Amino acid sequence: MALVGPPNAGKSTLLNRLMNFPLAITSPRHQTTRQKISGILNGEKCQAVFLDTPGFLSPRNAFEKSMCSAIKRSILDDSDIICLLCAHGEKEILPEYLAMISTSKKIRFLVVNKLDISGRRKTEEVAEKYSGELKPTRTFFISALKGTGVEELKSAILNNLPYSPPYYPKEQITPQWERFFAAEIVRQVIFETFSSEIPYRTAVELDIFNEGKNRPDYLHANIHVSKNSLKPIVIGKRGSKLKMIREEAQALLQKFFMRKVKLEISVKVTKDWENKPQFLKTLNYE
Repeated sequence: MALVGPPNAGKSTLLNRLMNFPLAITSPRHQTTRQKISGILNGEKCQAVFLDTPGFLSPRNAFEKSMCSAIKRSILDDSDIICLLCAHGEKEILPEYLAMISTSKKIRFLVVNKLDISGRRKTEEVAEKYSGELKPTRTFFISALKGTGVEELKSAILNNLPYSPPYYPKEQITPQWERFFAAEIVRQVIFETFSSEIPYRTAVELDIFNEGKNRPDYLHANIHVSKNSLKPIVIGKRGSKLKMIREEAQALLQKFFMRKVKLEISVKVTKDWENKPQFLKTLNYE
């Protein structure tokens, strides 16, 4: 089941609510999610795989093209149910994506989020705006943040799953590796620390992840910035910003993994990394 929609519509927040676990990083900023994130929900007689995706965008570089590729694959190939999220006051659904979903023969749920902020009347106006072309199987009004309406949506998803053997073992909640989530947590702290362009001009690479038996896990991350002028800003005066990023990320990592972690971070200049296919491939962007 694919969660798709404009930036900041609440896809990652909904994934975390459906999973009852913080798999995806969240931020008030647009385009926090860069890659497809899978969550596996196991019930007594069912297994649902939820796909969180980047927000709809018109690509300007190779990196953004990889984000678009992840969205399109989720809609066209990787899902049986499409949940199109939108919200009052956020960016509109780009016509090419709306057409792609509308012409699909898959089950289509229109999910209007942020009911707690916008109220019923405004969320219904958003639903009316897109229902004509989308012709959704069902429409839901929810608050992913507060949980309002999410159980009804979850039940509808589970009731419409196709019959199939489970893809994953019952104890597994995601197919992605721990190092992916470690890099995402570092990136979340960057989003929380800096304003303006910096979060969007940085990429995080986790190059060392050594699990300790009788000692903390050792992790090393590289923060790549796309131009020279950004490096001293990320490091901060006498290393103050980088120290804060490391400490906050390490605390979040220990909470996420539920064990002791020692994190070290370096900052590298990788000029114009957004347009370097080989570099993007090392970070597993499609």
